[in-house]
Amino acid sequence: MTTALSRTTKFASRRLGTRLGGRLGLWLLLLLLVGSPLALLLAMAFNTGDPLAIPPSHFGLSNISELGPSLGWIRNSLWLALNVSVLATLAGGLLAWIVARTDVPGRSTLTLLIILPYPMGSMVAAAAWAILGAKQNGLMNVALSELFRHHVTLVNAYSVPGIVMVEALVATPVCFLLIESALRNMDSTLEESASVLGSGPISTTARITLPLMLPSVLGALLFTFISSMSAFAVPSILGHSLSFHVATQQVYLLYNSFTPKYPQAAMIGVALVLISTVLVILVNRVLRRRTYAVIGGKGRPGKRVKLGRWKPAALLVVYGYIFLGVVLPLAALITAALQATNNTSITHPRWTLHNFSYVLGTYPMTQKAISNSLILGVGTGVIGVLLATAVAVSVDRGRRAGRRGRGGRVMEILTMAPQAIPGLIFGLAMLWLILSLPFHLYGSVWSILIAFLVLFLPLAYRTVAGVVSQADSSLTEAARTLGASRATATRTIAIPLLRSGMVAAAVLLFMLSMSEVGAAVMLSGPDSPVLGPTLFNFYDSGGISLVSALAVVQVAVVGVAITIVRKVSGRWLNL
Repeated sequence: MTTALSRTTKFASRRLGTRLGGRLGLWLLLLLLVGSPLALLLAMAFNTGDPLAIPPSHFGLSNISELGPSLGWIRNSLWLALNVSVLATLAGGLLAWIVARTDVPGRSTLTLLIILPYPMGSMVAAAAWAILGAKQNGLMNVALSELFRHHVTLVNAYSVPGIVMVEALVATPVCFLLIESALRNMDSTLEESASVLGSGPISTTARITLPLMLPSVLGALLFTFISSMSAFAVPSILGHSLSFHVATQQVYLLYNSFTPKYPQAAMIGVALVLISTVLVILVNRVLRRRTYAVIGGKGRPGKRVKLGRWKPAALLVVYGYIFLGVVLPLAALITAALQATNNTSITHPRWTLHNFSYVLGTYPMTQKAISNSLILGVGTGVIGVLLATAVAVSVDRGRRAGRRGRGGRVMEILTMAPQAIPGLIFGLAMLWLILSLPFHLYGSVWSILIAFLVLFLPLAYRTVAGVVSQADSSLTEAARTLGASRATATRTIAIPLLRSGMVAAAVLLFMLSMSEVGAAVMLSGPDSPVLGPTLFNFYDSGGISLVSALAVVQVAVVGVAITIVRKVSGRWLNL
């Protein structure tokens, strides 16, 4: 018995030491990946010495006054983010209610089609609507003009409303996913009680469902607002002929000017991060004022509302979004990619496959961009999920052991911090961090991989944390007690329990890596091209046909990834 007790004590001590060492290593890794770029961004913003010094050595407040000329650009970013977030949240919420709470047919297929515009990315959407919505020769306007025998301008994508529309189309799937998941899992007890008391479906939705969904709605609104503040591709492409410019464009211009102005660019970045942080704090305070517990152990999923004569209208809303967000953009890109000139035409087309052969076989830069993006997608997906799972397990263990103190909350806050940082701004901060390292990393795929891992860590953590909280850790502990190694227990018990969430998170990171532009445009170099910046550079050089061909390839790769996941997981992707 003494020997057994001694073995048990040694095992417990070894396990405690391993956990403490692993937790410390996780803390150091998060501080390095998340804290270091933010600290350097702050230091650069208050640099009053050599503007090109990395890291700076002289500090002051004089750069605050340099924000004056950029206030108009920041105001435009806020105005764009407000409009896009409101429109996307309304559209996403309506689509989520129709799919999750009504009797519309084909909900799994509709869900997949609704989320497609997000992994397609803003660069693809901007290129597509540049083809569709040009005031004079856009395909939509030309088609209507031919139909009515006189010039018709139904949409002008090269306008401020056009920019808002395209950004909202891309952002709507995120709002849909956040709200639909909460609607699907919400306990229906209160709604059923209201129905018993004579409340109709519309009244119940307005008075019961919507107030209870406030956390999800505000979360979607906040996430979309912050991501829209970092909009770069759409304003740059559709707003280049306007006087409407946003803060990320100003940062990009300051960085790429003949004499780079790092402190001014950093100060704009700090201003955007502060705005995001204040919004996060305000939303959290609003949500803490009351309880929104709507998922219970004995709860029942909500009954689906029978739409009756309103079903055609609901389907029109869903199919209308799919038509604007998926069908029209893909049709426009394929049409432009198959034409011999950059003047895309539906009246006198000249068809060719040359653009695809050039992109896939002739031009080495696009081939390298495709291969690099695939490597980044797989690397970000695998490493990002492992990191997010490690954080989620560490935080969850602390909570279950009754140590829901500051340590777990601070780790979670640090993990979620990149959510408040615009992508291009974080790419700039990561660039400065890489340039300050004693070894060469700039211009490599590794630098982009690190930035993607940090940028997408909050989404990966959100996806995995829910599954981790539902998994019973006693099974792994029992295996360890019976003599199984940590690797064996993890491989045979933990990973199978967490597989669904890890697969979903990995595919989400893969899709986001394929379409990210903001951070990649700051970090990619001639030897490390990736799809987002390559698409942007192609468009900047006037090759809309080549842009379209490359965009179609990108969409095809994302589509193949989703199909593979569907086959592997045996169900539609549920992010």
